[in-house]
Amino acid sequence: MDATDRLLIRSAWWLSLAAFLGVAGTVLLLLRAPGGEGARREAVQPAVQRVEVRMKEFKFEPARVEVQAGRVELVLRNDGVIPHDFAIPALGVKTEYIAVKKEKVVVLEVKPGTYPFECTVGGHKQAGMHGTLVVR
Repeated sequence: MDATDRLLIRSAWWLSLAAFLGVAGTVLLLLRAPGGEGARREAVQPAVQRVEVRMKEFKFEPARVEVQAGRVELVLRNDGVIPHDFAIPALGVKTEYIAVKKEKVVVLEVKPGTYPFECTVGGHKQAGMHGTLVVR
């Protein structure tokens, strides 16, 4: 093997190493970039719990709602024949009137505890339109 052959082999070896390092570096950059696999692992958010509560005269279905602490979406559907609202006084939550056959989504960040809820339309709570949110 003469000097020219050794130079070509050495050059090919260095070019192969450079190409491998370039590809490996690009893959690492893509994994760390926003939207890459690495970013997805770091940006995992806890699941939002979605619970449907139906309002009728004069009750909530279900009247007892159990969720885990964290982010909760309450989907409030008025299946009654008159407007209702929804309030959790201990959390400072109160909706406007929800029209018949309409819904309202309330997003809460809740800690463990027991929170009574109610319809504040005159006489509705007294007629039985109340319930409990239990957060574990």
